[in-house]
Amino acid sequence: MTLRPIQEVAKEEGVNVLTLYRLIRAGKIARYKRAGDRRTFVDTEQVREVRGFRRVAGPEPGAEPVPAQPVEAKPVVALAVVSSDGRVLMTRRRFPEGRFAWGFPSGNVEPGETPEAAAVREASEEVGLTIEVEGRLGERVHPVTGRQMIYFRCRIIEGVPHLVDHDELAEVRWVTLAEADELAAPQGGIFEPVREHLLRLSAAAE
Repeated sequence: MTLRPIQEVAKEEGVNVLTLYRLIRAGKIARYKRAGDRRTFVDTEQVREVRGFRRVAGPEPGAEPVPAQPVEAKPVVALAVVSSDGRVLMTRRRFPEGRFAWGFPSGNVEPGETPEAAAVREASEEVGLTIEVEGRLGERVHPVTGRQMIYFRCRIIEGVPHLVDHDELAEVRWVTLAEADELAAPQGGIFEPVREHLLRLSAAAE
């Protein structure tokens, strides 16, 4: 068994760290923690076995070329737009390359899962909320990431938002629409149907 931080394994094996978290949630690879260390560790060999790939540093002299592998389709991302008293809940997500980005609680739609169920699950796993989906605000291909995004307006049934997933998230915050605009600007701004929804809520709260 070779335990290493999940970010290092993702980088070395050429796979998105979020894919490894999906495999952990699906029970296909084990997740390990070390006392006093907030990082997540995984077994490199188990990751390679489950994913069915191996790291190739380069072809050996006289070796046959490695056949190209089919490109894995990007999963659909469900986003929970949770609002209260004219403010909206945003999270600061960390990425394996060391950058951060603000957005709404979100995550990939798992096989056999509806986008609505994914939004509810991610709100629970990321910020500790039990929410209800009230409707779909729209969907788009994200201008920066190229991912298919589906946005849902949601209300809190139970809980106070707090940081649960310390591996993927660095911060959770209630913000005004003006603050949300500023935080989302580096990621291409707020999706216009979502912004219109937040504008209506902000006006109603005044």
